[in-house]
Amino acid sequence: MSSNESAYLVGKMLDNNLAGIPYTPPTQLWMALLTTQPTNTTYSEFSGFNYGRAVVTFDPQAGYKTSNNADVNFPIPSQQWQNIKGFGIFDAQTGGNPLYLVGVDDPGIAPPLSGVTLTTGSVVIGALT
Repeated sequence: MSSNESAYLVGKMLDNNLAGIPYTPPTQLWMALLTTQPTNTTYSEFSGFNYGRAVVTFDPQAGYKTSNNADVNFPIPSQQWQNIKGFGIFDAQTGGNPLYLVGVDDPGIAPPLSGVTLTTGSVVIGALT
C-alpha cells in the first residue's frame, strides 16, 4: 500500500506549513476497508455484517516512509463482505476525517470469512521516491 494523502490532510499540511495554522495530529489512527476505488476526496466504506475499522499504529519515519508496526485485525464478518477496492486511514473509529486513501487493482481483494488481517509492515506510507 503506497500513500495518497487525502484532500483533508493536504489542506491541514498547507495551513500548518505555509500559513502557520497549528494542526494537532490524532492520538489514534483507524484503518478502513473501502468498497470503491477512492480518490483524494471520495470513498465508500464497508458497512454491516460486523464490519468496523481497526486500530493501526506506525513506526517513526525512516527514509521518508513508515509502515505499520503491528498487525491490523478487522472483525470477523458475519456474512461475506464485498471485494476490498481500497483502504483508508482515518482519525476516528467512526466518521472522522480520512488522512490517506489508496485503491487496489480491480477486481479487488475478496475478504475471507475468517477475517482480514494486514500484517506488520504491509501498510507503507511515504513520499514517492
